[in-house]
Amino acid sequence: MAGEEFVIGLFAVFVVVVLVVFGVAVFFFLKIAKRSAKLEKDLTQNFLKEGFMLDYAPSRNLLTEFKGFLLFQITALRQRIHYILTGTYAGREWKILKYSYSLPTDGGISSHNFLVFLTHPRSRLPNFYLANNVFVNKPILKTNNYSEVSFNDEEFSKKYFVLAENPEDAQLFFNEQLREFLKEKTSLDFMIEAYDNTVIAYLRGQIAKLSFSSNPIVLLQKASEILEKFESQK
Repeated sequence: MAGEEFVIGLFAVFVVVVLVVFGVAVFFFLKIAKRSAKLEKDLTQNFLKEGFMLDYAPSRNLLTEFKGFLLFQITALRQRIHYILTGTYAGREWKILKYSYSLPTDGGISSHNFLVFLTHPRSRLPNFYLANNVFVNKPILKTNNYSEVSFNDEEFSKKYFVLAENPEDAQLFFNEQLREFLKEKTSLDFMIEAYDNTVIAYLRGQIAKLSFSSNPIVLLQKASEILEKFESQK
């Protein structure tokens, strides 16, 4: 009898511990979710103050429209554009998208979130993909007709990864002046793609972890600055 009471008591303690751990986990999950929602609301509100229009129900046809970009060519379980902000900044039309996709993993499913800045350059650019080597996930890139571009510039090649539809055109485009400009960027957080005279600059990571500090307009300023540099190339 004493043995049974001991087992029952031990089981009761185990149940209490499990419930406490579960409760703590739920508390922190809700706290993080609430913080993420607030940050995302703050992000959209900053752009709305700049005169941007918000669409929380964008057409799924946009995923097909953007298929030329490597970002949207991922073979995923699910792809979704959550919302689009549309407006003018520095005399240029921009679309700002929250985009996500899910991939299968050994342990289940992993979600990947992006904040995407999309616009049309004022001069023709070659089709390319540019990323800091820190952020590149080469195995999941579907390169199709793209090839890796090599440069006789060890410092640049250590820092950046470039793919292009026409490597020779990309080598001419990423000339010494442009490479020096990019090397001076101590932290280029954006991954940048140019395709069919459209440019996207995007950040990977959950909204709560994006490096927009207290004013996400700074990100738009950075994207605009880089695009202007691209447009100045002859």
